[in-house]
Amino acid sequence: MNQLRFILILFLLPFFNIYGQSHSCKKPVLANNNVWTQARLAAFEKEIENLRVRNHIPGISVGIVKDKQLAWQKGFGYADVEQKIVPDEHTVYQIASVTKTFGFILLMQQVEKGKVSLDDPIAKYNINLGARWGSDERIKVKHLLTHTAMVNSLNAFKPGYTFRHNRDWYNRLGLVIEKAAGQSFGEILLQNIIRPLGLQNTVPSTDDSVNFKLTGYQLDSFITIVAKPYDWQKKQLVPVQYTYGFGPAAGLMSSVADLAVYANGLDAQQFLQPQTWEKVFTPFVTPKGKEIQYGLG
Repeated sequence: MNQLRFILILFLLPFFNIYGQSHSCKKPVLANNNVWTQARLAAFEKEIENLRVRNHIPGISVGIVKDKQLAWQKGFGYADVEQKIVPDEHTVYQIASVTKTFGFILLMQQVEKGKVSLDDPIAKYNINLGARWGSDERIKVKHLLTHTAMVNSLNAFKPGYTFRHNRDWYNRLGLVIEKAAGQSFGEILLQNIIRPLGLQNTVPSTDDSVNFKLTGYQLDSFITIVAKPYDWQKKQLVPVQYTYGFGPAAGLMSSVADLAVYANGLDAQQFLQPQTWEKVFTPFVTPKGKEIQYGLG
């Protein structure tokens, strides 16, 4: 697009620290734009830094995409407080639920190939949700995808009526994708999105040794560019160790530079057919005709 449009890609380290300082990683290239003047950029940077300090965030990487390029980026605070390592556009973070966007793309690719129907019952893919839900034949793939699988007394114990976010159930869509494609979720992700886009620092969680190994990277080398997690306890920073699982719902790691490329791909409606994208962004409608303001994924 020729007009200015930007995507703010902002990553927060999972836990918090107030002591980092703001550091510029690159000179702004938008300063002469009639919207992004030097003064407005300075105000923008100040707001980000204030946000970081107020929330005791150790480090943030921020990027602005303009005309399909990462036109500006800056690191705030530290990716490693002890070593005073400033984050930049290549610093890798856990991207949490942004992983879901990769997951729904891979699922919808299987739908386009005719290998999956959104109306397939979850039992077809040996999905068991446990408790009262189990492998209820009434629960379909579309219900996991739209977070409407939860049944309770408020919806007469019928799926499709109520939105209730459930990361674990969304993660079960990995079983659907794997059965349809005949490959592991990690293999499909690398083959269909990461490698075609040339993403350099987007990988399955380093805690998932099997899927991380698919990237061909050496773990000891890769973790040197990964932001270090901390917890904010009693007004002081405490380094912590967390284990992140990997699947369609969460567990992917990436950087501002890579997600700028990925965002351009989404904006250009790559990966899926136009009619599929239209369906993805159309609010899900319950059996009673009520829109839930949530599409597919």
